[in-house]
Parts: sequence; structure tokens; C-alpha cells
Amino acid sequence: MKNKYFAFVLLAGLLTVSCNKENIEVSPLEYVTINATLDAGNATKTYLDGVQVKWEAGDQFQLWYGALGTAMKGAPYVVKTIDALDSRQATFNGLGLASDDYLGVCPLSASVDCSKKGKLTVVLPTAQTGVAGSFGSGANVAVAYSSTTDLSFQNVGGLLAFKVSDDGGHAVKSVRLVGTDALSGEVEIKQATLPEVDAITAGVNYLTLSIPDMSGLRINGSNEGFGTDGGSWAGEDPEPGSDPVPGPGGGSGGTSDDLFYFVALPGSHTAFTLTLVDDAGNTAVASSTHAFTIERNSNTLIADLTVPSAKWHADATVYINEVSDTQIELYNPGGSTVDLSGWVLQSGEGSWAMLPGTSIAAGGFLTVTAGQATCATGPMFAIGGSVSLVNGGTVDSVELEVFGSGESYGRTTDGGGEWTVFSTGSIGETNANGTVKTTDTDVVVLNEIDANAKTIELYNAGESSVTLTGWTLYKDGGVDPIWAGSTETIAAGEYLLLTKANSPGVGVFTGGISPKKSLKVELKNASGVSKDVFMRGEEGSGWGDITLPSNASASFSRVPDGTGDWKYAVPTPGAANGEKTGTIEQYPAANGVVVLNEINGNDKFIELYSTATDYKISLEDMTIQKDGNVVWTGAPGYFIEPGGYVLLYSTDVTKPGKVHEGYDAGLQFDSGLSAKKAVRVQLFDNAGVSLDDFNYVTYSGTPAPASYGRNADGVWYYQDATPGAANTDGTAAVTGLE
Repeated sequence: MKNKYFAFVLLAGLLTVSCNKENIEVSPLEYVTINATLDAGNATKTYLDGVQVKWEAGDQFQLWYGALGTAMKGAPYVVKTIDALDSRQATFNGLGLASDDYLGVCPLSASVDCSKKGKLTVVLPTAQTGVAGSFGSGANVAVAYSSTTDLSFQNVGGLLAFKVSDDGGHAVKSVRLVGTDALSGEVEIKQATLPEVDAITAGVNYLTLSIPDMSGLRINGSNEGFGTDGGSWAGEDPEPGSDPVPGPGGGSGGTSDDLFYFVALPGSHTAFTLTLVDDAGNTAVASSTHAFTIERNSNTLIADLTVPSAKWHADATVYINEVSDTQIELYNPGGSTVDLSGWVLQSGEGSWAMLPGTSIAAGGFLTVTAGQATCATGPMFAIGGSVSLVNGGTVDSVELEVFGSGESYGRTTDGGGEWTVFSTGSIGETNANGTVKTTDTDVVVLNEIDANAKTIELYNAGESSVTLTGWTLYKDGGVDPIWAGSTETIAAGEYLLLTKANSPGVGVFTGGISPKKSLKVELKNASGVSKDVFMRGEEGSGWGDITLPSNASASFSRVPDGTGDWKYAVPTPGAANGEKTGTIEQYPAANGVVVLNEINGNDKFIELYSTATDYKISLEDMTIQKDGNVVWTGAPGYFIEPGGYVLLYSTDVTKPGKVHEGYDAGLQFDSGLSAKKAVRVQLFDNAGVSLDDFNYVTYSGTPAPASYGRNADGVWYYQDATPGAANTDGTAAVTGLE
């Protein structure tokens, strides 16, 4: 094809007066021949006059030749003449090619993709510039498709108008609108239904209007509002209207010069928030729960409000507190709830805007998850580079360090200035619950403690050698170390064995460790940071005071080395740990301490009692047998307190509709229990050792009046029922027991 100069007669699409009316399409004018020239010009400056979009000097558009999918990009076309009687009509010229298909998109700066067959991709900008009485340069995207050089441009979006008055005098720097559906972003338009949006491929639910030089929107006390009280504001409920300007030059919303406009994608919204920021960084926020719809080629008044002086305030302090690959946690250290409606989170890969009504409680945390509209909307993306929290200006920001999948990057203390990588994060709660990731030069852990042989083994789980100068070991919470590193070095993947001695020295620790007592051993690095802790039992009245079961043939060992849980294992001092031989008892033995205390076949319960005075006993893996069958096994996390009771109910009385429906599932035994039959109830510890045995072999023929219970002398008597409480001594001993 030969290069030619073409002239195009172009029309801007008409914006209808009401969003409820059909769009009005304007037919092209008769072709006008003009002399073509190439002119770089400026970006498009189409403007609004009343309710009509018109051309102005300097406007440009981009032309493509050929069908969508194979179209070739041509040169920019620049306005040559504008019809003196109707400025919607203009001729443009530029260097072009003869073609059967012509596609035009304005403004020239619009992001356009014509590579998909039959589909056009355009981007309606999120950041727009405010112009009194109109919209900013580059905001209003319009498209045209024709087989001739007569192109009729039609608008992709609609207009949202707003007007704000103030009783204090503020120069507005920016205005942000947040809705509940996409307001801007990337969309696809089918050639067959151009210019209607077919799909929103990368939309965001907000628009930002910047006011150049802070002079275009100076609100100064006109006090014209949206109702008799001067308008709703900040937490109240402004209702959007329509027909902001019925015709050029005036209307119910004031003159067109009083209004500012967002260009927005078609869509429906159930609520919205407007946030104003003045030149001093103060903000004012208005939220509405009224629904509104934006139609293509429509012009709708979104708000006409008065801002009371009391509604302007400095931004509250809210921190970005922790970041993972898909979530961002915010933290409010203040003493009152902060309204986050319209605030924006930005990352190197995208952004979210907070939905209307979103807030963060005093001292609370808020989690924003990419792609989920719980409190904010936006595309799913991998967070990276940096994260910023914006409310007009930047409230907080952080440059991210590299962290892996399942890890997070957060403040070491909530709201503090120091950041670190967490191997296990705590998003949604205090960062004190996170686990700080160690580095290769700091991955030294406790690996084996042999309380029989009196040795403590350290292991280097990192990839480089570590000098242990200044490292320390502490026992049972003491303030003085039992070992302080001096010249010791531990190579990557190697072990350091410390032995007990009476005096400090290289490779030795002082102080005894017992296999029969509660024990705490803590390892700290040269900076005094705790790197690892082994704990057996509980502190009680003091570490080392509680007697625990002893295992003379095993040590306390990590299985596997460096990362595994603590187990009993065959001692391997200075070498890799072997397979586990048992579970370390964390609580005192139940033998002689936990007993059957009350059995009731009428109300169907079994009561346990602990004779211990200063420590609790774990019920994990304890069992109860009824007539030789296991009917209950203690679950992890269940204990009996010193001098306390544990009450177990039969599943016969915990079923739906029964008296104990909803009773703790870990405290139900799976069997019936009768006061009219002989029964044997046996209690065993976690090793299968018998703790107690109620063997009622001969039923007397008379049902038990209430419970079988132990008197203070330990003998079983007929007693009144006292579930979960001290027994009342009976006067008649139970007969028929063995």
C-alpha cells in the first residue's frame, strides 16, 4: 500500500442528559477535504460543555488500519479544523494508509491493544486531573470503528459529577472516589458491540482526581448543600442524584463550572466513599450506602455536599505492620477506631482501595487479602518491591526484603521501627506471635540433652561455620549462665558436646541436670537473643522442683537433628541423633495421684480426682475401660489440676436433645452406665498401668439411690451426687465390690 494523506471528519459521542435515557448516536457529517500536515501537537484535551463532549485545539487520536487482530498502528492524527457552529465536529489529518477498516482511539495517550481478533482492549485511567466544569486531559476514552474515513467517536465510560462546599476555607489537593465495583482500569470491547464494555479484565474500584496547583477546587463557604441541612457528611449518607446540569449553563446542581467530574466505567455500586485532601494534608471523608448505576454516555451527580470545619482532620496513624505474598496487615496503635473508607494500599504490582465502611479498631489489626473483597477490592497479584498506605498523601510505606513462600516480613514489635523476616508469620494478630527467621550464621540449636550422662549437645543447622564467642546457656530461668562460649567454633552440619564440670571452662557447663525433675535449658547468641529453648514440665513453684518420670536408657533428643520435635532417643553424644524410643513425659506420673472418685449410673457420669497439691497432671492417652472395653481416651491438651476434678459424661446424655447436649467431646465416654447392673470401671495411665479399679461384681437388686463415691477414707459409699465437686461422706458402704 502507498502512503497517503487522509483527512477524517470526526464527531465526539454525545453524553446524554440522564443515565436513564438511551444513548444518542450522532451520524457523521459530510466528508470535507483538507490539506494534510503532520503535527506532533499535544495530548487530547476534549472538554465538556454542559452535557456534550467537544473537541478543542490540540486534540489528537491514534489510528489503526485493518481488522482487529491484524490491525497496524498508524500515526497520530491531529485536529485541523473545528466546526464553528458545532464543536463536536472536526477534521483531523495525518499520514495514513488506504484500508478497508479504520479504528480510532482518543485520547492519544490511551493504552490500547488491538492484537485480539474482534476485540479491542483499552484502559480508562485511574488517576485523573480535575478541571472546573469538565474532566481532565486524557481521562475520557472514546473509540470509533468504520470502513470509511468518516469516524464517529463514542464514549466508553460515563461521567460522575460532584460539588463540594465548605464552611472553613480549604484548598483541595485531591479527591478520591471508592465504589463497590470497578470504576477504572482495563476493559475489553467487542467490535460487534463497540463501544459497549464486554469484560473488565483488570479493574479497580477507585478513582483519584488531582487538582493542579490546588487552585481548581477551593471551597470557601458557599454552604449550598444536598438538603435543608446543607448536606450529609462523614459517616452520614449522601444520596447520589442524576441530571447534574439539564442543559448548558445551569441546572439543579448549579452551573457546569461549579462541578468537577470523574470519568468512570459503566457498572452498579451499592455504596461509595469520597475522600478530600487539602493542601495541608488534612482529610474529610463522606460515605454513602445508597446504590447508583453508571451507564455509558451518562452524566450523574454523585454528591453535592457541604463540609463542616469539624470534619477536616489530620490523618490518623495507621501502620503497615506485616506483609506476606498475598496479605497485608495494618495496625492501629491509637485509642480510637479509624475509618479507612477510601484509603488505598499500593504495591509495586498493583493496588487496592478500601471499601466504604471499612475501619480498624483501636489497638486492632486489619488483614487485606489480594483479590478478596472483604474490606478492599483489586486484582490478585504477588506483592513485591514496596507497599504504601495512602490517604491523599502517604501514611506509611515499607521497602520489602526478600522472603519465601509461607514467610512474612513484619515489624519486630507492633508499630515499631525494626523489621524482620518471619519464618512463621502472625498476620491478623500481634507480631509477638511470629517466629523470627534465622540466618545461616545464626542457626545453632540445642540438639540433645542427656540428663543421665550430664551432657548438652549443640548442632549447627546452617551452611557456614559459627564462632560461639559470647554465646551462653541458662538453666531453669537462672540469671547466671551455666556456659559461656569462648573459643569454641561449630562447623556447618556439625555438633559441639558440652559436659558437666564443677568449674567453668572450654567445652564444659556447670550445674546439675536431672532426668527426674522439670527442666528448662535456654541458648542465647552473642547479642543476648534467645535462639532455642528446651522445656520439660512446667515452672510450678520453680523450675527443677517437680518430680517427673525417669528414663535411664534415653536422652532428650531432637528427631531429626536441628529441626525435629523433642523425643526420647538412644544417646548419641556428638553424633547424629537416632530414632525416637518414646515420648517425653511433660507432666508428673498419674500413678497414686489420679483416681476414680464418683460413679453415677443415674446421671451417667464418671468423676476423676487428683490428690496432687502443686502440679497438674496430663490426661493425654489415659484410658477408661468399662467391663473390659476402652470407652474413653484422654486427648492432648486436657489436664486435671492439683486437687481438682474432671467430669466425664456418657454419650447417652450428650446426644442432641439430651440434658448434656454440646458437652465437651474430649470429656465424653462412649458407653452407657446403669445404676441397676453390676459394672467394672478401670482407669489406666498413658503407659497402660492401672491407676484405679471399681469392680462392682454383685448387683444387690436395689438400684443405687444416687452415686457410688469415695469417702475421705478412700472407701466406696452410697452418696448424694456431687458432680465436679467434693463428695459428701456416705453412711452405707457399697456392697458387692471386689
